[in-house]
Amino acid sequence: MVVVVLDDEGYSVIDPNEGREGVQAYTSDALPSGDLARCEVTYLNPSLLDEMRLTEKRTEAA
Repeated sequence: MVVVVLDDEGYSVIDPNEGREGVQAYTSDALPSGDLARCEVTYLNPSLLDEMRLTEKRTEAA
C-alpha cells in the first residue's frame, strides 16, 4: 500500500517497495506527474503513521 502524507511541508509518498530491486516504487515525484492516479487511495490518520515510525525506530534500536 502506498501512503500519501500531507503535513506542513506538503505532500510526501511512502512506498514500502522503495529500495527493493525489480519492483515498481513511487516517490513524491509521482504526485505532480500523475503516476499515482493508478493507485488505490486510502486515507490514514497521520497519528497512526507517526506511531508506526516510532515503533520502527524502537525496533531498529533494539
